[in-house]
Amino acid sequence: DKDLQEIFAKSEAADVVGINAFEDKFMRKINATGDLSGFTLPWADTHHLVRMHTGAVSLWCGINGHKKSTCVSQVALHIARTARVGIASFEMKLEDQAYMMCKQSACNDLISPEYARRFYDWVNDKVCWYRALGGVSPLGALGGIAVMADRGCKFIVLDNLQFCGVTDDIERERLFCNQLIGIAEAKDIHIAVVHHVRKPQSGGDEYLPTRFDVRGGGTIVDQAHMLFIC
Repeated sequence: DKDLQEIFAKSEAADVVGINAFEDKFMRKINATGDLSGFTLPWADTHHLVRMHTGAVSLWCGINGHKKSTCVSQVALHIARTARVGIASFEMKLEDQAYMMCKQSACNDLISPEYARRFYDWVNDKVCWYRALGGVSPLGALGGIAVMADRGCKFIVLDNLQFCGVTDDIERERLFCNQLIGIAEAKDIHIAVVHHVRKPQSGGDEYLPTRFDVRGGGTIVDQAHMLFIC
């Protein structure tokens, strides 16, 4: 608790500074080719359209069963080639999550023991998992993110918001999302949050959700830097 309080105190302190206080970030922005900096998605056609920056939070939303977790796992696997990633999945066992990533890396459902060993050796120092099946408290989720960030993770998946003990209260949900943004900025990481959309009033799986269908208060979408509909 004390460590988290210190993180938030640093990130939320209202300092009046000169440009020298953010010289490095300013120069990185200048040296970047246009806006093409940050993490890419696994799909080459999106590289000139979408980049995920550190110090930001993205929302990955969709209908149950529409493969939100699978999609974000593919993104994390792609980013792991160039940066360390962290995964806090409260619905899947760690071995199931690793197995899915192994199949994604192989582009094959049938994994040989030899390939599995190669994947194990490759992923061992590239991915951190937060062991918290079934859900955590808001403070526990923030603490897990902080630990993974301290271990060098630059892209962290939170799967999903329903298991963080905040979605039953709009104000608590708003505060938690605000804290996610604060810790992303303080730790210079990108946090990808998986979340659900409301059930459509008519139709079924063929319905295409929009930003207005995201569960909870509108401030969730308003606060996030990016929204992906899966």
